[in-house]
Amino acid sequence: MSNEMTEPVVRIRCTSPEDAGRCTAILEKAGLRSETSLLWLVVRDAHPDRINALLVEGGATARVVAREQIGRLVAYLLDRQGALSDRGQNLENLAGRVLVDAGLSNRWTPLPQASLVTSAIELYRELMAGRARLVSWERFLELFCAPSEGKGERANHP
Repeated sequence: MSNEMTEPVVRIRCTSPEDAGRCTAILEKAGLRSETSLLWLVVRDAHPDRINALLVEGGATARVVAREQIGRLVAYLLDRQGALSDRGQNLENLAGRVLVDAGLSNRWTPLPQASLVTSAIELYRELMAGRARLVSWERFLELFCAPSEGKGERANHP
């Protein structure tokens, strides 16, 4: 990824201590340090998609929380079969859930509902045309988010 946007925190949801250990080993092998914070395994100053790819390649069952939530957003679009014009509140909730669960709601905020609907319809069409194999972190931000005003990049805590 040439224009990778790193985030202050990348949260990983591990379902067991064994899974957390596997994730930690995978990340260490890649030269990354993780830490435990409440319910999460956290990698600081990293790219969510890169961390997720490392976990997949390493055989971990855990995934980056942002990726899980973007998957739920994509599933919602597909389930609605593009009928999204009156779904602004739902889209705001879904985009917001990505940011909150990822620990990045102080850095990013969902776009206004009308913009979310337009973006969701655009993404749905891309998905149906086969042009969107993976909704990257940057594409998610481009379509559904704006930087939070007045909040520093490091304002988030895991």
